[in-house]
Amino acid sequence: MYAGCAAYPDCQKVHLLNAINNLYPNTKGVYGFIQLFREMIKEKDESILHYFIRCPKSFGHRDITSFIDKLKEEKDSIQAALTYSYTNSVLEGNITRLKMIKRQLYGRAGIRLLRKRLMFRLYEIPSKANKRNSLFITKSA
Repeated sequence: MYAGCAAYPDCQKVHLLNAINNLYPNTKGVYGFIQLFREMIKEKDESILHYFIRCPKSFGHRDITSFIDKLKEEKDSIQAALTYSYTNSVLEGNITRLKMIKRQLYGRAGIRLLRKRLMFRLYEIPSKANKRNSLFITKSA
């Protein structure tokens, strides 16, 4: 470790990562794949997905090749996620809430109370501070 790196945690991380890659050369391909995958997600770059699909063995690791095979199976949905800025997270949140309410009411109340608890939340008037009351797919920021 370099003496000048003591004040810079990122510098220490880089040197540690380089030391690990030198000790375990097999990790270079895995690390490179992870960095590319993170960039693909962060930048929504479809060209990286196409590169993965065209050259699965270029990373030299059996588990990565297996992972890329699974990416090939889900190529259409991954491309849609990278292309469109829409999300169904609000809908998923409401489904999770419904399941939680069902678990809370299991064995204690009938369908009438369950319906009232669900409808109370669904028909609240959305305020400016809380616009997540909608059941529809929303556009993410």
